[in-house]
Amino acid sequence: MRHRSLFIAAITLASCSAIAFYQTAFLRRHLHSGDVFAYHVEYKSVQNIDMPDGSGKQSLTGTGSEDMTETVGNVAANGDKAEVTIHLYNVKMDTSSNFGNPTGEMPKEATGTATLDRRNRYTDMKMDAAMAQLLQGDTSTTAWVGGLEFPEGHVAVGESWNNWVPKMGITPGGMLKATLMAESTLSGVAVWEVH
Repeated sequence: MRHRSLFIAAITLASCSAIAFYQTAFLRRHLHSGDVFAYHVEYKSVQNIDMPDGSGKQSLTGTGSEDMTETVGNVAANGDKAEVTIHLYNVKMDTSSNFGNPTGEMPKEATGTATLDRRNRYTDMKMDAAMAQLLQGDTSTTAWVGGLEFPEGHVAVGESWNNWVPKMGITPGGMLKATLMAESTLSGVAVWEVH
């Protein structure tokens, strides 16, 4: 009976170790030529902006959605970087404020190219006029859909990391906090949920 108890304790300890290991993730993109990633993004933001003319704070509310495909082209021999073509479509933006619509009429579709690495960082971006208008000329990683940079090392469930969000038009820059929430399933595929 004593041997059986030790065996059960060993299994329990091994299970706890496996659970502890399972609750961390090493977030990286897997880049294969020809892969196509499809995204649908919906967002809402509310900002109170101090007006430079001294008239006080003005409220700016923005909502929108867009669909995006990202097609992987040539992949570096070591698999660390790839050329990607990005297509934004069904772009919908609605901005309401006390001072009109600061975005004006925006394109409904746009394309661009970039180099993407396994930490989800975009460099060498080239964009058509519509993409430049949508991003207001910003070519930073976080300006792109899917532009959340992954942390350098492992991250535990509940752990957060920071991403710099640059100033874009009237939107002030700042830090974006990302938190690894849990492993989840989306359309039958295991995914990590990040908020």
